[in-house]
Amino acid sequence: MNHRLSICCDTCNQGIALRLGLGTQKKQIVAFQCPKCKQKIALEMTIDKSKMLYQPEYKILENCTFTAEKDSFIAINLHTEMVYPKELINEKVIMPAPMVSMKLQEHAEKKGFLNPVISSASSGFFGIPTLSLFDSIGGDSNLLEDWLVVKKAYSLYESGMFDLMEKELSKYTRRKEAYVNNSLLHSIIFDFLNRFISPNTIMFNKIKKNFNDAKKQRTEFKNFKNYYQLNLQDIHWKNYIDIFNEYFENFSEFNRLLLNAKIELHPDEGAESFFCPVNFDNVKMFYGNAYEYITTNLTIFACVNNIINSRKYDEFASMTLKKYSELNKESRLNPLKTNTTFDLFTENIESTLRNASHHKWFYIDKTNPGYLLYRSGGTGAIHQLSYIDYIYESNLLMIKLAIMAMLEIKFLLKNKHE
Repeated sequence: MNHRLSICCDTCNQGIALRLGLGTQKKQIVAFQCPKCKQKIALEMTIDKSKMLYQPEYKILENCTFTAEKDSFIAINLHTEMVYPKELINEKVIMPAPMVSMKLQEHAEKKGFLNPVISSASSGFFGIPTLSLFDSIGGDSNLLEDWLVVKKAYSLYESGMFDLMEKELSKYTRRKEAYVNNSLLHSIIFDFLNRFISPNTIMFNKIKKNFNDAKKQRTEFKNFKNYYQLNLQDIHWKNYIDIFNEYFENFSEFNRLLLNAKIELHPDEGAESFFCPVNFDNVKMFYGNAYEYITTNLTIFACVNNIINSRKYDEFASMTLKKYSELNKESRLNPLKTNTTFDLFTENIESTLRNASHHKWFYIDKTNPGYLLYRSGGTGAIHQLSYIDYIYESNLLMIKLAIMAMLEIKFLLKNKHE
């Protein structure tokens, strides 16, 4: 669905004809640079999803005024859940959304995330869509609403209020599809996480094979499972719930690049010049927090790696589990680097970004709001990072965390309500 809106920049009075591609969430935010003065403009849209034809209600967040459109206005194409390439930003006639959706789908098929036969069903008959490309690629209009259900249900589960937990879970949109022969709550959490990473389930399946191989060493895997349930389960799940809550509290920021991250397609060079933060103060600690949780919870991979290398779960090639737990977070990646299956968790995890955010040296570049400045540890050299890169990489970390949580549910978790 596309919508046209005319605004005027409050800083330089430049008229802008916005051609907006609307996403599927109830509340959506779009932020971009004014093409003339380069200052940030931001709007919020509220959509009634119960209506067939969306008619957004708009709220100005920053630096613009609604106005009547004139011929002199500059056209800007934007989407709340996709990033358009630079050459389509100022297109006046063609609607970029179908072109970009097709590019996303083709890339997902090439990477093996989508079956071309199944995804082609979205074309329908005579070019009339029977399923939106957003859905076929892995978009999910109910993620935010269902997270709120999962979050409350988990809190009730932790409090032992199982009747209220089940009542809350009845609100989950895929309750029937999610239930399998184990805990209702954890079946639903697994389904939710699977939706979150979909269609990118390849890495989960690869790492699942490592866990299945370790499970064949029955005695040692049982010892590890007991250790996990006694020493790791509670803190790991506190970490997962905390970081997912932080993510979904700022979903309007992250969701603009979630689809790209799920199919591992970084937006084209140049698009970032129009992609600006809306609430950077709310998300600047996110990457660092996610980094902390991933490197903390990596213990499960390290122990499984020990088992499949014919050692006890707590014996590494050159250290004990106690010694491993005392390593700094970056060093905990090293024992896994001999197993290429774990590359997803050992590569592209940037400790300098973590250090910058946790040492309070991470800012929007005042001369260019599409970019960020950071200094590792607050004392190193100044680095520049596009905001599009920051959000993209943050989404990749969330996908890693979702996969870790799915593996714990499938192989290790002890259900407190049986």
